[in-house]
Amino acid sequence: MAATLVEVARRAQVSKSTVSLVINGSSLVHPGTAARVMEAIAELNYVPNRSARVLQSGRSHLIGIIVSDITNPYFAELVRSVFTTAKAEAYDGFVFDTDYDPERLLQHLDHLRPHRPDGILLLTTEQSETALARLEEINLPAVVLNWGVTGRRVSEIAVDYALGMTQLIDHLGALGHRRLAFVGGLREYHSTYAREQAFQHVIAAQGARFEAPILWRGDFRPQIETGVRIVEQCKALPPAQRPTAIVASSDLMALSILRALATAGVRVPADISVAGIDDIALASFVTPALTTLRLPRRMMGAWAFTLLKQMIDDPKLTPAAYVAEPRLIMRESVAAAPH
Repeated sequence: MAATLVEVARRAQVSKSTVSLVINGSSLVHPGTAARVMEAIAELNYVPNRSARVLQSGRSHLIGIIVSDITNPYFAELVRSVFTTAKAEAYDGFVFDTDYDPERLLQHLDHLRPHRPDGILLLTTEQSETALARLEEINLPAVVLNWGVTGRRVSEIAVDYALGMTQLIDHLGALGHRRLAFVGGLREYHSTYAREQAFQHVIAAQGARFEAPILWRGDFRPQIETGVRIVEQCKALPPAQRPTAIVASSDLMALSILRALATAGVRVPADISVAGIDDIALASFVTPALTTLRLPRRMMGAWAFTLLKQMIDDPKLTPAAYVAEPRLIMRESVAAAPH
């Protein structure tokens, strides 16, 4: 038989309410008493009943986390930073993967409801007006990642891509690059479109410094085919029209392009430069190491949970937005433009 709260209280020689306070991380209990309660919990192998805690406190101390692709290091690192921050507040979470499918996003919202989470983090590239309406319907606070919207109980983590793209394009211009190509993702996703828009706006603001950029399409998933297709499109251009630098909308795209260029015998950065966005851990391990825009994922994950927790604690709180600032990380894949 599983141990009960009453048995823990009896073993620790305290009241049931004291045991509850210790389990919930309260600072009201004397450290010596709390240690005695924790010792009793360990000796009896007591597991708190989450349903009972929900009934007692009105909170499950659970959050739902939905990401586009858990195999993508960008999202994996975000989730880790969320859990690191949530642990300090005695919160656990469920993680769901949409595989960039808006319909699966809605399905996951429905799957989360029976678990009674206190809030939801929608850390997805794809956005959905239907998902926002569903959150309104189930009356749960949420934080979205770069959706370009906030709502009644929806805060946002936004990224100032224009700031980062200005750093990157200025760096390429200073190295003599005039013909640039941008490899974007699917434009219906706000986050990928925001990266492409930032690139185009910064290029346009530079006037005659750059030629009209080349725009190609890729896939945010880790696919070899993306790089192969981009290299084929590049080789199909007359030499005088080929870009001297390629900016990929994500590091995974950039790594795929690096591999395809190496297979085709094209030297990076001697023949062409390549840059990415995200600064995933792998970016510094490849050869040549990837120049990229670093997104501060640890801060983004911490702020995502903090914004959510603020709305959980105060349902009347005005939704807020935290703006993350990318930073150029210069490595080996970018050099002076070839003559």
